Order: sequence, then C-alpha cells, then structure tokens
Amino acid sequence: MLNYLLKSGVDIESELASKKGRIVMEIPFDSKRKRQTTAVRLEGGGVRLFVKGATEAIVVLCSQTLMGGNSEEFTAEMKDTILGPNGILKTFARKCYRCLCVSYRDFTAAEWEALSQANNDFKNFDEINTDELESNLTMTCIFGLMDPLRPGIKDAIE
Repeated sequence: MLNYLLKSGVDIESELASKKGRIVMEIPFDSKRKRQTTAVRLEGGGVRLFVKGATEAIVVLCSQTLMGGNSEEFTAEMKDTILGPNGILKTFARKCYRCLCVSYRDFTAAEWEALSQANNDFKNFDEINTDELESNLTMTCIFGLMDPLRPGIKDAIE
C-alpha cells in the first residue's frame, strides 16, 4: 500500500506527521476478527473511524459506499458483485491476489463521547461493543495485493 501511495505522489512523511497525536483509539488486527480499527480526531472536533481488513469481514459491516466521490447506499446487489461466486473477491483470488478493504464512519464529538463512555473509554479491547462501533460503515476501496505462492507450497499440495 505504501508503494501505491508513493507512486501516487503522496508525501507519506507529512501525512503521518499530520496524524500524530490525533489517534484516539486503536483495535489492533486480530486474525479472528480479520480487521483493524483506528479512530482519528478530525479538525472540526468529530472522529473518523477507519476499519480495514479482509474484504469478506468488512463488506458486511458497510451500509454505504463511495461512488464517484459521493456516498451511496451499498445495496445487496453491489455486495454480491464483490462477494458473490463470480465476484471481484473470487476473481482476484484466482489471480493470487489477497484483497484488503478500507472503510470509515464519521462520528460527531458528542456521539464519540457517548460511545467512549459506554465502552469504558476504550481501555479494554475485549469489552468494546464492536457491533455498535463498527456498523454503518462506508466502504471506500478494495486493494488487490499480490500474494504469490511461497516456494514449496505447490509441492506440498501435490
């Protein structure tokens, strides 16, 4: 992903510096959840929650998607285009790509404060109500990352 950003002309150092001190909560990647969650304080006082991970784990949490820069309802048909038997996920998998989905949700300062209080200020990951926190997400993109077979895998399968 860093290569993609670099080739797109993004000044990664500046971007990281601008985020410093603005991260208000993180749930690290967990193979059981198949996702990572990070909350960043916005300049206007609200909070943007970013959720990234396995496409099949993220798409089901999304109710909106970005299309041409505009937020639209993320319909069952759209989800099937991604997750269905002939969907994007299967197409990428056949080409040895691993997919990573990125989504977000915005909260007002008041909404975030209420969520924080209801979840013990997010101090213990095991006590966070992720059903409420990670719902109604907006899917922004899916990355197909090359994931070639490691040496010896083909022989092990045969």
